[in-house]
Amino acid sequence: VADAHRKLKNFKESESYYMSALQINPRDQYVIVGIGHLYFACQRYQDAIIWWEKLVDIQPHNIKILTEIGNSYRKIKDFDKAINYYERASKLDDRNFFAQYGLAESYRGKKNFVKAIELWEEILKNDPENKLILNRYADSLRGLGNYDKALQCFDKILQTNDDYYAKLGKAATLALMGKESKAETIYLLLKNQNPLDWRPVIELADLWFNSGKKENALELLKEFHKNNPANAEVGVKIDQLLDQG
Repeated sequence: VADAHRKLKNFKESESYYMSALQINPRDQYVIVGIGHLYFACQRYQDAIIWWEKLVDIQPHNIKILTEIGNSYRKIKDFDKAINYYERASKLDDRNFFAQYGLAESYRGKKNFVKAIELWEEILKNDPENKLILNRYADSLRGLGNYDKALQCFDKILQTNDDYYAKLGKAATLALMGKESKAETIYLLLKNQNPLDWRPVIELADLWFNSGKKENALELLKEFHKNNPANAEVGVKIDQLLDQG
């Protein structure tokens, strides 16, 4: 019953049933797995960690749970602990894609782009056309300052896929290469394509602000924030640009 409510996103009911089950058997491994997934789905990552770590005490070689704990730590940006769990999972099964992916993402989160690139390249050896991995790989190359190779990766994706994130990454790369006009064209296209997404708006505002179009940048942000007042990222960016004058 708890699992059914969780899948239907009836989280309060699901939690109640899981807790009732744990009163009957506090070490019920199936229930512990389920309540961890419940808290992860609710973005209560610390609670998910607490319960899943109880399970690891019982099953120290449970690859899936080790990976899930890594995912939870990565969500709260505790990348060192995430890496620890991903490495434990990978030692038990070096073909575990999810642990490999999480490990590379954690190094990218730490801005250790050299290590992230090394891990992305290992994954790409077995899956060279994976657009998700190519996007992450290109992002890491850009972070390392290898703009030409990053641009090649984004273009490779866009040859066969009208991929939104590849376009966003390409625009950011072009901006860093000093090709502001080409970057601006892509950002405007993405802004119109997905008017609720704050990322092209913020990146275009940065592009305009840094090129001297400060009023245009602030007007762009304020218009978006007026239509999306709950968006925290754009509100923070407006304050940052006002502080910079």
